[in-house]
Amino acid sequence: MSSDSALHGTGAALKRTRGGRDRLLQAATELFNAHSLAGTSLQMIANALGIRKASIYSHFESKEELINSLLVPVLDEAEAAVGRLQAGPDRDRAEAGARFLADFYVEHRRVVGLVLLDRGGLDPALNARVESLVAALGAVLAGNADPAAAARGEGTVYGMAAVVQRRPTLSDPELRDLLKEVLGIDD
Repeated sequence: MSSDSALHGTGAALKRTRGGRDRLLQAATELFNAHSLAGTSLQMIANALGIRKASIYSHFESKEELINSLLVPVLDEAEAAVGRLQAGPDRDRAEAGARFLADFYVEHRRVVGLVLLDRGGLDPALNARVESLVAALGAVLAGNADPAAAARGEGTVYGMAAVVQRRPTLSDPELRDLLKEVLGIDD
């Protein structure tokens, strides 16, 4: 098997399968986190996998499509959850939002920084969705209080993303505990 059709170090083919696509997304995520969305090329991803760049095109038509495939499902999930939080009781909204934020950031720790802190490589429509999501989640965290409280909520959304991104070696339980402590959540 040639290096053009093998994953680096495994000899497994990167065929147009779900497994091949998942390995490609995993390698891309690692490189995006190391070099940024804009700073990572398709060639870098191909090199990391030990494949030809052309092989990536059997899974994705462009780098933008690859990025969207990685981030859109995470945004969809967050938007749905924020919608449920907004529809919930006012008295529980802020705490429920903080619990959601801690759990969601742990579950999606490999991409949360890309979505919130490294948006230079996002297309304008995806960037607008992120802005809208941050504003909505900021309002939830503020208990839908005054604009200044909502702005502090937005700062919390970004700040917690930075906490996650800067602590990649923490285990999921350690990270969740840290986020809950910072957010003032008692268990």
